[in-house]
Amino acid sequence: MIDIETVRRRNELYAFLRRFFNDRGYIETETPLLTDRVVPESSIALFRTESDDGFGNRQPLYLIPSPEVTMKKILARWPEQSIFQIGKSFRNGEVKTGIHNREFTMLEYYTRNADMYDSLRLTETLFSELPFGPCELRRPFRQLTMAELFAAAFREPLDPILAEGGEGTHRRLAEICRRHGLRTAANDTAADLFNLLFVSRIEPHLPKGEPVAILEYPAVIATTAALRRDGLYSQRWELYFNGCELCNCYTEGTDLDRLRPLLTEEAALQGAPADEEFIDACGRLGHCSGNALGVDRLLMLLLEKKDIEEILIPC
Repeated sequence: MIDIETVRRRNELYAFLRRFFNDRGYIETETPLLTDRVVPESSIALFRTESDDGFGNRQPLYLIPSPEVTMKKILARWPEQSIFQIGKSFRNGEVKTGIHNREFTMLEYYTRNADMYDSLRLTETLFSELPFGPCELRRPFRQLTMAELFAAAFREPLDPILAEGGEGTHRRLAEICRRHGLRTAANDTAADLFNLLFVSRIEPHLPKGEPVAILEYPAVIATTAALRRDGLYSQRWELYFNGCELCNCYTEGTDLDRLRPLLTEEAALQGAPADEEFIDACGRLGHCSGNALGVDRLLMLLLEKKDIEEILIPC
């Protein structure tokens, strides 16, 4: 059983997070854990169940993999308000690696009139004020672009590969995978190939001993983040510490001509119904940045534990 000091530290961390955002005018939300609409992201395996109204009428339901859908619907209705939430999320098919668990706590926050760089500065301030843990975690974030990391790992620039587009980008990424002895599949997309290169050749060699923010992911990895003006990269960053991914941040995209087909296709691949209200809400977010931070991973690092199960109360 988990020790009581770890539970006290979790309480202390939650109190700090709430104070940090409340002091900056954010409102805390509490959205449903069980829903008939989820984040349309085909890479996420869902926990599925169904409701029964007592008269034999059944409806498919899902445990949320993220509070994003409902939080963005709230944002679309509150055009001036920044919001945050600390709550449970659930993802099926998670392989136990020491930093994964099927049920986990997420801190998600959306900042009005902000882009990903504003969120980066806010998050850097949050980390600098953490109430306990190693001083290395409170250092200023080291900022590296994905293009810089790619060039260092593979000795060639990323921009021309992405600029080829379509089959050209796919072919070039497949060639690099083969050259580095990485096994690919015939149905791999350009996003699959880039992720393979990142996970196998870039992520393991990220700097240690300080928080590292990786800026600007290739747009071939389709997300709801806004695109850079040249269309090659997303306005997105992720934060790592000692090889552990901690958060994922976007300048939120609002172009429904791009987002509607993406979200509809992802929902179909995921096997969940498309949520037209969510898609419409994405188009009405205005200038906004959202960040999702893994609280359990953060607590694990703050307490200098080696496995996420050391800070979770077992079921």
